[in-house]
Amino acid sequence: VDPNNPDMNMMVGKHYLEAGNWKKAIEHLTVAMMGTGVAKADTCMDACIALGKAAARAGDNAALQAAIDCLGKCAKGGEASVALERVHAKLFAGQFEDAAKDYDALLKEHGADACAGEAWYWYGVAQYQATKKPEGLMEAWQKLIETAPDSEWAKRASMTISK
Repeated sequence: VDPNNPDMNMMVGKHYLEAGNWKKAIEHLTVAMMGTGVAKADTCMDACIALGKAAARAGDNAALQAAIDCLGKCAKGGEASVALERVHAKLFAGQFEDAAKDYDALLKEHGADACAGEAWYWYGVAQYQATKKPEGLMEAWQKLIETAPDSEWAKRASMTISK
């Protein structure tokens, strides 16, 4: 771990994440996240998201919280984009009920935002994961298809529904 080389830590951390070595992934990705800062917003976002995935799989709540906090600092876009990334972190951490509630709140507050289509898609996934019932998923995806029919997210939902 070289604190002066966030790019190398990012590459090594992602390797450990893919290999399933959560502890080493967290170690390297934390250093990468801390070394990138907002000057490298894309790299910072990648580090935050990868760290969140490793922390969720390892059950490391402190590292997960660091990843969630990081998203707010380096996320591009407006308030809705930052909120969406934070809710994604909960979903990927397996906090399905909380994620579903937060996607719902996000959609009520930012339903007209450009990221709403993505939020509708993942809202459906979170509802299904929380309840194991397809009704919430289907309702959310139908709403997505109605409100943003040309979006990539609506296309994904449509392909899945039609199978």
